[in-house]
Amino acid sequence: MRHVLLLLALGACQPDPIVDVGVDTDRVGGVLDGPAVVRIAAVETGGVPSEANLVITSTGPTSPLAADVEGPFEIEGSWGGFVDGEESRSFRLSFTGSTDVVGHHVGSAAFTDGEQVVEVALAAAVVSADLPDDVIWTDDGHGVSAFAAMPSAPFPVDGGQWTDPTVWIWIPDGLEAPFATVTHLHGHNAVVADMLSTKHLPDLFAVAGRNAVVIVPQGPVSAASGDFGKLMQDGGHAALVQDVVGLLYRDALVDLPKTEGVVLTSHSGGYRATARIIEDGGLPVDQAHLYDSLYGQSATFESFALRGGVLRSNYTTSGGTGANNTALASALSSAGESVSDDFSDAGLRGSSISIGWTPATHAEVMRDDRNMQRWLEVALAPHRHRSPELLAAVHEGATASVVWRDEGREVVIEGSSDGVSWSELGAATGGTATVDGAAHLRVRTAESLPSDVYSAQGSDWLVVDGFDRFIGGSYGEHTHGFAGRIGAALGQASSASNEAVVEGLVDLDDFGAVVWLLGDESSADRTFTEVEQSVLAAYVSGGGKLIVSGAEVGFATDTAFLNGTLGATFVSDNAGSTVAGGFEFGVAYPEDYPDVLSGGATLWAYSTGGAAAVVSNAQVVTVGFPIETLAESDLVAALTELREAIGR
Repeated sequence: MRHVLLLLALGACQPDPIVDVGVDTDRVGGVLDGPAVVRIAAVETGGVPSEANLVITSTGPTSPLAADVEGPFEIEGSWGGFVDGEESRSFRLSFTGSTDVVGHHVGSAAFTDGEQVVEVALAAAVVSADLPDDVIWTDDGHGVSAFAAMPSAPFPVDGGQWTDPTVWIWIPDGLEAPFATVTHLHGHNAVVADMLSTKHLPDLFAVAGRNAVVIVPQGPVSAASGDFGKLMQDGGHAALVQDVVGLLYRDALVDLPKTEGVVLTSHSGGYRATARIIEDGGLPVDQAHLYDSLYGQSATFESFALRGGVLRSNYTTSGGTGANNTALASALSSAGESVSDDFSDAGLRGSSISIGWTPATHAEVMRDDRNMQRWLEVALAPHRHRSPELLAAVHEGATASVVWRDEGREVVIEGSSDGVSWSELGAATGGTATVDGAAHLRVRTAESLPSDVYSAQGSDWLVVDGFDRFIGGSYGEHTHGFAGRIGAALGQASSASNEAVVEGLVDLDDFGAVVWLLGDESSADRTFTEVEQSVLAAYVSGGGKLIVSGAEVGFATDTAFLNGTLGATFVSDNAGSTVAGGFEFGVAYPEDYPDVLSGGATLWAYSTGGAAAVVSNAQVVTVGFPIETLAESDLVAALTELREAIGR
């Protein structure tokens, strides 16, 4: 049931203000209610719009009704009061606007009996007759997507050589109006259908979890050209967005065709179209994200940033955009703007202009370090199904301090003794809460999926969840319970994400021993960033005990840090075994590339030979496979041997 709005000034037709106080159960008369949204089916240009029924209900008698309607809509029906025995009444909703031009229309109706008012959102859309009829929407488990031949696609254009009108459209589960749009402009020699796998676009957008429709138009197919045809004409971007939203409304994928916020993302040669859209695309652009893409048009991007646009731009060693990026950063700094080269999560949140180098390759610059995902997370609000980001669960006495990324949503904290049966421990907003400690803790909103699972039942150990990989690895889910599993098995552990450690939310020095989980993070995921290396080096130098595990810890970690702080050496990338020290791993999820290591003392050897876990100075253990994948029957015994190896 929707909340009923009670008027503060009784008897007025349109009193102000209106306050939501919930349903008044002491009312003598009936309580009105109505739908959140009523939509009229889309009509093609020049057509005759249909009508829709709008049903208002009441639990009992009321005074005569009236409705204040905003927008190009008309409501007809019986306006007398509800009487005994009457529970619902239908009104006829019609669209009164012109159908001569494409457009989206959102309005409202405020029904009142003089004492209460029910707000109903109204929607209609006039769409192009050229919208494709045969659109097939595919569900990927996180949203729905389709390839559609759109009339406002970049191509074809009169006399042009490119004719492919394909546009890939993706919307997340839980999308709600108003929603943003993200338009991605690809680089040279690209085919949009192939990019979904080569550039990992669906995964990056899904994990970002933003309340936005994603639009990826096909530019020149497999050609070394940055010409995006109609998108580079005045108003071209507005026409494309309008058609996409109209298609979504026509196909009943959105109830309200209302947008708010425009983000452009560009890789490589997509910069020309991006600049043109900023200049005259027909919609105000809020953010521009350039992935090794600043080959020109610097004046446009400089002007965009100077007038308040959020600008992110990175460059690679060999991509060819370095000089333009450094010049743009210098120009903006000289103009008095604060320019950051920090692309960490905290750095992105702290600056509206980020320009800097990345160690990524040109081809992988969007996927590397989850750049596209993380930049979008800072850019836009989450959709309602997106899991909150759990940052820490630290045990203090008999309670646990739980910290999550605050995105303005109320979060429910849940606890479990076995990781299977969950109960609510509390609810809060603001990003922090104190609840009873538990072997397994997670957070969620009323409509979202649950977060990662952490553990908070002691402070002897800190389990750091450094496993952020979800592309191309052995484990592809977007959340996991691995830190909770290891923490619960240790028994006296708290938990934190690697981001919480880097951002100073949790101090390693507060714990005598740390377990750092890397899963199968590899080079593109940064097993250890420079900041993380510095934090861990200081912790070990101060006498802290450390266990690190990961399938690519040897292969992908900076050699100086691996050899120095961790006291390990990389030998080979694949042990060819899932048994180490007599323990079976690769059970919780498959692991087919465990690292062979050397250095210090060998704690465990693979069944095929070579060290699986090495101990340095009875202080640091490095394990070449993810310990969270150990079989349940082996987990406690294996952790006991790891603890004993460092005197814990």
